[in-house]
Amino acid sequence: MKSAGHNFYIIHRLRARFKALDDFLAICKASTDFAINCPICDRCATRSITFGRAEYVNGPSASLSEVQTHRKYLCPHCGHFFTLWLDIDVEQISTKYQGIYDADQLFRENERAAYQLDLIRYALRHLEGKDNVAILDFGCGPNTSPTMTMRGAGYDVRCCDILSGYAYDGDIFFHYDPADTRWLGSFDAIVSIDVIEHLGNTVSAWHNLNHLLKADGIMAHCFPTRLHYGLHHNYCATPFHTCIFSRKSLQILAAKSGFKLEAIEPFQADVPFVFRFRKIRESE
Repeated sequence: MKSAGHNFYIIHRLRARFKALDDFLAICKASTDFAINCPICDRCATRSITFGRAEYVNGPSASLSEVQTHRKYLCPHCGHFFTLWLDIDVEQISTKYQGIYDADQLFRENERAAYQLDLIRYALRHLEGKDNVAILDFGCGPNTSPTMTMRGAGYDVRCCDILSGYAYDGDIFFHYDPADTRWLGSFDAIVSIDVIEHLGNTVSAWHNLNHLLKADGIMAHCFPTRLHYGLHHNYCATPFHTCIFSRKSLQILAAKSGFKLEAIEPFQADVPFVFRFRKIRESE
């Protein structure tokens, strides 16, 4: 009988084959009528792919031109796939995200809470030997229960987000502001699920994550990348997914912002991979 690990490997290999074909077809059809610099390697991105309306956006943000028809750019040098339309301040981003749905979907706890709890426990396993560790669930959304569960077990865990409609208490659950110096150097680990691909002004955002960590701190993030999904996949086509990394672009970004990519490991069925980074220096 084949092990679960073996089956996971076979599925991953098959997915990689289909992804390579999807990438080839997408690149063949890509436009070259522009010039824009890649935010990761600073070299010229020479291809772009235009996507149609994101059907899942049914709130006020559906009227945004970037949601109706948006363009993503492909860098041939580092393989980064990106869009720049959310390179704006946090409050503006918050407004656009809160306009995604007509209902209160962004404010109800969802199934990702279980994955967030497991990811916090994953980080703890990689902090063994450290005393009094502090962990931040970054971009937790409405799922504050993982933080409360771990605090109830005696761990120093906090969570944060940017949407203005959440019931922040300013301490255990706080509104993230990059200009807030209160949390600098406070955490041994930062974890997130499906957050990294949403960050506008990606390089600056990673410098900010670096500043939140203590020396030798770690990050454990789950997010879609070009390692596992083709350019036509829904994860790549979503207009609110601003940065879809290749392995090379992820390594470049990590190095630029003071991190080392330590591992890419299997995680959960619906959140298949976790990327673990180690802080190796203070970023600029």
